[in-house]
Amino acid sequence: MFTIVVARLKQKKRTFTYPKGKLPVLPEKFRGRPVVTNGCPDGCSSCVESCPVGALTVTRTIVSLDMGKCIYCHKCEEACTHNHIRFTGNHQTSAARRSDLIITPGTPVKPEIADTLVRKFFSKSLKLRQVSAGGCAACEADCNVLGTPAWDLGRFGIQFVA
Repeated sequence: MFTIVVARLKQKKRTFTYPKGKLPVLPEKFRGRPVVTNGCPDGCSSCVESCPVGALTVTRTIVSLDMGKCIYCHKCEEACTHNHIRFTGNHQTSAARRSDLIITPGTPVKPEIADTLVRKFFSKSLKLRQVSAGGCAACEADCNVLGTPAWDLGRFGIQFVA
């Protein structure tokens, strides 16, 4: 036990500076933030019809994609014969407001970062809350062990809270 604690003290925290630091390398097939472009011909609704959750709407020739509904199934990208919808490798899909989840032509690929006060308040930490829905408690046990000295997820700035 003593050697584990000494090893963790020597390692210190292992975090990276976000958003200015090097971004993580994601798998090639990762479906990230969608991009929508203009120019759908009138009457074309192949992408809308292919979406199983109704995340797409077309008004005249403008396509809107609601990331709050989207399940990233990729069917709209496959159905769009005009290549106006594509999923990028950008993992930055969070939004501060519900309206920011609506992707339209001209929406920036990189979302706005939270204001300075919020970033300062939450810097170098990620607090996760775990909710049990009546399972067998195996997942809760696995999450709890991540805080022990052997795993020490806290050194990465990640903690599970009550």
